[in-house]
Amino acid sequence: MAGVKLAIEVPSNLTWQWPDERTRKLACPPLDPDIQIGVRVARPRRPMGETFRYQTRGLRFEIGWEGEDWVVAIYGDDGCQRTARFDADFRHGEVVISPEFAANTPYPLAHPLDELIMLHRLMREGCLIVDGAVSIQDRQALLFIEGENVSSATQSELLGATSSSRVCGQVVLRPVLQRAAADETRVWVHPASWRTDCPNPEMGRVPLASIHILGLDGASPVEPVEQQTAANEMLQHVFAPVHDPDAADRLFEIVQRVVSRVQVFRMRKPTMDREICFAWDRPRAVVGFAPPAL
Repeated sequence: MAGVKLAIEVPSNLTWQWPDERTRKLACPPLDPDIQIGVRVARPRRPMGETFRYQTRGLRFEIGWEGEDWVVAIYGDDGCQRTARFDADFRHGEVVISPEFAANTPYPLAHPLDELIMLHRLMREGCLIVDGAVSIQDRQALLFIEGENVSSATQSELLGATSSSRVCGQVVLRPVLQRAAADETRVWVHPASWRTDCPNPEMGRVPLASIHILGLDGASPVEPVEQQTAANEMLQHVFAPVHDPDAADRLFEIVQRVVSRVQVFRMRKPTMDREICFAWDRPRAVVGFAPPAL
């Protein structure tokens, strides 16, 4: 996915396995990986210094800096389960897992470590992880993101007219670095291989044709969005590591690259410009109801 290769060095006496086939496809021999991680079993040590704290899927984890390295600690009901240390670019790291965690969980990078690693690494590769829905039409991808105050019913109705070949949840946008060849200015869409809730995980990479921001009722069902407004809307739907002081500038640059290459539209349910009432004094219609008076 998006060209990322992952190598994990695990002690031979530790029983472990990839959580699913999609994640296993990221694996490569430890020759020239994008991400290389060592694993050992020991008593995890909590990070020193200031950290950011997060809650996710019943777990609490902290992340902060120690010197020039990132440090992460994940906590469960029984205390600290795992700690991890990564270089500034998330290319190399070590995960320390407690004996209790090693005995019960065969995947050292279980959530949130796998997603945290991919978020940082992909962002440094010039990619975005976006919360949205993708519809495939004519071998091209249409990306749909929610506007403000859009209900789930409205979203489903607006998406109802699109193809059923859809990937929901997290997707990766990869704008290719601009070169002389025309096709090098594309933006590619990849499924988030580490997510298990995507209905079509084998989508593979698809060129992004357009982005649609789902909005409330309006006079025009579809209207183009100005580039700066589109960038601001997109920033509301990208996964951003707020603990990373360099993330804001990097994300804004990538978003600007995406919206400069792909058309962005606001998609609304059109409002009715007339009222319809029933003329009860007219002859009954064939189905037994009075015809509407327009």
